[in-house]
Amino acid sequence: MTIPNTFLPGFRLIDGSQLNSNFAALGAADGPQSGVTYYVNATAGADAGNGGQDPLNPLATIDAALVLEKAALAQVGLGSVGRNSIVAIWGTLHRTATLSWNLPGTHLVGLCAPGGSERARISSTGTVPFSPLVSVPSGSSGCMFVDIQAFHGGQTGGTGSQVCWDEEGGRNFYSNVQFLGGGDATIAILAGCRSLTVGSDDNKFYDCIIGLDTIQRGTAVNAELEFIAGTSALPARNTFRQCIFNMWSSLTTNLHVLVTVMDRYTYFDHCFFNNNINSGGGSLLAVGFTVTGTAGQVIIDRCASVGATKFATSGNIYQIDATTGLGTKIT
Repeated sequence: MTIPNTFLPGFRLIDGSQLNSNFAALGAADGPQSGVTYYVNATAGADAGNGGQDPLNPLATIDAALVLEKAALAQVGLGSVGRNSIVAIWGTLHRTATLSWNLPGTHLVGLCAPGGSERARISSTGTVPFSPLVSVPSGSSGCMFVDIQAFHGGQTGGTGSQVCWDEEGGRNFYSNVQFLGGGDATIAILAGCRSLTVGSDDNKFYDCIIGLDTIQRGTAVNAELEFIAGTSALPARNTFRQCIFNMWSSLTTNLHVLVTVMDRYTYFDHCFFNNNINSGGGSLLAVGFTVTGTAGQVIIDRCASVGATKFATSGNIYQIDATTGLGTKIT
């Protein structure tokens, strides 16, 4: 395929003919926007012998869609970059093991109204706890996740870390995604319970909901968002814009955000941090953020918090002054 890199001279662009041909070349069968759409619905779908590209004959699992796309990428030599294919889901997809989103440049989109409780969702089930619910491993970059919910709960017991979503791919985009960890009372009281962990760089989170307020948190080191050392990168240059952080804590020592490692910066813009102190047994958090052991800096810009005494009392965390536009370190 050859894509023209110059326009013909004269007035021939008035009718848009050459411009249109350039865009047509971009969308050709071997072009960079040549991905397909796989449809997934657990109730109406079936995996066996199904290509998944007919919305009236969807696949039953996301796993089957990823297997098909991985094979297609191998055929055209795009396994390391992807081809902008889409996995479109609706309804609830129940899982008894971690979903590994192990492809780059491949997008997950919910077919639902973008409201406050999406029913295009991935949910854990069964009696045996597992973690994380969804993993985006190193190498799975350039992906979009839009209008979906991830709900980690409905199980009992479990030990150690229980994480809803682990982002380690880097350079990914999240819009209107709900990360709901600790959806069971026995999981929500574990010290390692997290709604979202980030161990990669240059991710964007827009209009997302992180954490839930229906199950009370009761452990001294429980956080909705934690920045971790990823398998191939440190968290750096991540942006959270117009996101809502939810919590219902029975202790003063729980956190909205825990930063134990970070590089460069993380930026929170127009975010709302809420801990339901007026619900039964709710306690005022001592701080919303704990920032330790980081060479980078956390920046809070035009954010609000209810249910915590302070954003933070120490660490490299800065709040932007609304009048001067300058960042002041919180101490």
